[in-house]
Amino acid sequence: MLKFIPTKLLGIIVHWGTSISHPKFLVSPLCKWFARKYNIDTNILSKSLNQYNSLLDFFIREPGEGVRPICAGADEIASPVDALVTAVGTAESSEIILVKGSGCTINQLVQKNHSEYVNGDYVMLYLSPGDFHRIYSPCDGVVSRSWFIDGKSWPVFPKFVEKNPLTFCKNKRVITELLSEKGKIMVVKVGAMNVGRIPVNHSLPYLPEEKKNYKKGEEIGRFEFGSTVILLFEKGKFKLESGISVNTKVKIGQKIAGIG
Repeated sequence: MLKFIPTKLLGIIVHWGTSISHPKFLVSPLCKWFARKYNIDTNILSKSLNQYNSLLDFFIREPGEGVRPICAGADEIASPVDALVTAVGTAESSEIILVKGSGCTINQLVQKNHSEYVNGDYVMLYLSPGDFHRIYSPCDGVVSRSWFIDGKSWPVFPKFVEKNPLTFCKNKRVITELLSEKGKIMVVKVGAMNVGRIPVNHSLPYLPEEKKNYKKGEEIGRFEFGSTVILLFEKGKFKLESGISVNTKVKIGQKIAGIG
């Protein structure tokens, strides 16, 4: 039944409703309720609860200074988000297994030339409502490509995607390819139900003359509600850490891969 809900309209309504900043005396209790519901540690935030202007403002909260240290090694690739690992593997013959028992191709996911990523590692990271929804650069690198793919706004929770395994290739998404000194990493940001926007801090579609550089740990963009990040690593250039496996939690800045 969820497939027949007008999810784009719902996303617009949710974005509008959560952006309401008046009456001010209701915003703080609403943020406190959300924090309790999702067990959010408010002691590690960049500001206090009464400083948030709306529920959306609280949802896209930032971690406090020093709360999420970024792995410092030049050969270390950092997790871009706080998340649960829901899929890992190697893109054999361009197929990636994002849902157990069902594969999709890199081409279906990104709809652009992707030959460098065939037989490279990949990892999928699911952000729960209680996670930070800012997305940070996994490495030092310049944006080589970035584009938006319009699509559905279906849910991405496990029971739904088990029955609809191509959800991640059908939902709207923003892809950013980073070129580092060590190789290329593709950061695929997938929207979900109630994800109104996926803003990024560079032009979209990307203009090469912008020559946008990100330092490792610098914010790339955010989800305004939702969702999932998929990292694709260039073949032979990077290797996922052995401890990065399905159902493990990762934190922003944690080393998740190294040089292959």
